[in-house]
Amino acid sequence: MAELPLRIGAALTVDELPNYLDWLIDGQRDLELQDFLRPECLLGDWRDLVQQAKAQLEEFDGRLGIHGPFYDLPLDIKDPELAPILSRRMVTAVEAAAALGARQMVMHSPYKTWDWYNFGNNPRVGTTASAAEATLARVIANLGDALALAEATCPFVVDLTIVACLVTPDLRFPPIEPRVRLRWITSCLMPVRCCRMCICKTPMALPTGTGHPVVAQ
Repeated sequence: MAELPLRIGAALTVDELPNYLDWLIDGQRDLELQDFLRPECLLGDWRDLVQQAKAQLEEFDGRLGIHGPFYDLPLDIKDPELAPILSRRMVTAVEAAAALGARQMVMHSPYKTWDWYNFGNNPRVGTTASAAEATLARVIANLGDALALAEATCPFVVDLTIVACLVTPDLRFPPIEPRVRLRWITSCLMPVRCCRMCICKTPMALPTGTGHPVVAQ
């Protein structure tokens, strides 16, 4: 059971840390660093950025995570030329998280609103996988190297709220049912436990909440 009242955390970039550092350290609050979702960060000298962050967070003992890459990189990429790019980028993100000492990395769900309402149109037929099964298979294949590395470094926290909810909340798209989210995780053949804070020792964890606030709860 989480202590009440819940302490508010923050999602910040490294250059924003000086403005909030005293507040973060005073309450040892949850922190998500968002620099590592940007392509130019992971394709550039991310190790220097990690050192900048660690230097500022020497007295920080709160829970630390990063937001993983997602721009133009859906986890269920079908194109065989693009899938290796996703795989390499996710491995780099896990390496950055490990170097930083982060305990989790957030990813966006491969399930979009259209998928949720149309999976039933393409069910399993004999040995031919359903659309939902094919999506999961691509995700598992694309994340294979990153998942293997994460087992020894930091767990994944999969943000399985529909992405459109985060970008345009006024549209009120419904979140995908928790049982479907859990199936997504268990299909990766990894142990899983659901926990409010999404901090666990398993390679993948399922948030009980929805959206980015789960990192700050």
